[in-house]
Amino acid sequence: MGISSSGAGIGGIIYNLVAGAGIPSLGLPWTYRLLGLLTLIVNLICSILLKDRNMAVKPDKKLFNIREFGHISILLLISWGVFTELGYVVLLYALPNYANSIGLTSQQGSVVAAVLNVGQYR
Repeated sequence: MGISSSGAGIGGIIYNLVAGAGIPSLGLPWTYRLLGLLTLIVNLICSILLKDRNMAVKPDKKLFNIREFGHISILLLISWGVFTELGYVVLLYALPNYANSIGLTSQQGSVVAAVLNVGQYR
């Protein structure tokens, strides 16, 4: 679990630094193509390594049960997840633009976003 959860921080660092270096040298369209290809390759590798544990665990519940939304604890958990992700994602996408607005270059803004992703590294 530690290796898999560290991928969020490492992936964010690589993604931001590749984008910051690629846009000036390759241009925006080719940088997006490169990032898309990089994402496809990593997701394919993860999909190949993923194992189905339903045969070993034999769960007795369905995948989706609408009655679970009647419990206040489930609604509070969903609300917590939405609001924490909303606050985090807004910061993740707004930080490079804020770095540009205070006078940093685009490459420095991508480094600032990469440093934010270091915080995800567990």
